Amino acid sequence: MKHQLVLDKIPSRSLVYALDQDIARCTRTQLAVAKLEGRSLASTEGSVLGPVLTRWRCLIDAEEADINARNVGLVALAVQLHAHGFADSGITRRALAAIDELNDNVVLSDAFWRDSPAIKALLTSAPAAITRVPRVFQDFTAFRVGDAVSIRVGDLYYAAAVIDIEDDTDHPILHVYEGEFTEPPTAEQLEGRSEARPRGRGRCSVAGLALLPDPARQVSLIEGYRILWPIGEEPRDGEGRYASISLPELADFVVRVAGDRAPAPAHASANALVG
Repeated sequence: MKHQLVLDKIPSRSLVYALDQDIARCTRTQLAVAKLEGRSLASTEGSVLGPVLTRWRCLIDAEEADINARNVGLVALAVQLHAHGFADSGITRRALAAIDELNDNVVLSDAFWRDSPAIKALLTSAPAAITRVPRVFQDFTAFRVGDAVSIRVGDLYYAAAVIDIEDDTDHPILHVYEGEFTEPPTAEQLEGRSEARPRGRGRCSVAGLALLPDPARQVSLIEGYRILWPIGEEPRDGEGRYASISLPELADFVVRVAGDRAPAPAHASANALVG
C-alpha cells in the first residue's frame, strides 16, 4: 500500500494538503538547522513532531469537533507523518483505532474498508528515513489585511491582526495582541488592546498560513477586514520589522511573546528577523 493511495481515500483535499505542507515546511527548517550544526537527519524527528503535533491537536484533541472529523484527521496525520519519514507511537495507536471507528460508522468508502488491513500494516511499519528535502509549493493565502484572528494553543487562545501581506511570497504578517484568553476572543475584547511586544517584536510573517477555514482548527477568523491594530510603538531605525516563521512554529511564537505563562517548549529554529 502506497501513502498516496491512502491519502486519495481521504475526502478533504484541504486537510491532506495542509498536513503535507506543515510537515514539509517544518522538516525543511529542521534539516537546515541540522546541517548548520553538523547533526544527522535522524536527529530532526523530535523538533519536527513537536510543533506539528501541537498545531494539529487543535483538531484531533478537540472535544467540540465531530468525532468523524477527528478520526479522519488522525488517519491523515499518521499517514502524512509516515510518508515524510516520521512516526509517533501515540498518534499511530490512535489512528489504528480511528480506522476501525470510521469503518464501523461507514464514514469513508468501501475501498477504504477493503484496504484497512493494508493501511494498518503501512502505519505499523518503520517509515523510510529522510533522504531529501521535501517539496514546498508556491504560497497563497485566503487571509487579508485587516483580518483579526484567534490562535489556539492547547486550551488557551491568542489573538493577532493581519497587518500586511508580503508581496513576493503572499505570507500574512501578523501583529500579536498582548495576553491570552480561555476562549476565542471577540473583536470587542481587542479594541484598545496593546501589542504583545514593543517595536515589532510581536510581529511575524507566517509561511503556510493560507487556508480559511484552517483545516487544523488552530487559526480562526474573529472578524474580517476590521483594520484593528494592536496599540504600541513602531520599530525604530535599524530594528527588525518582524520575524519570519512557518505555520507549525506559530504556537511557540505567540506563547513566547504574548503568554502570561512560561514559553512553550523551544524547538530548534532557523527564524530570521526581517529588517
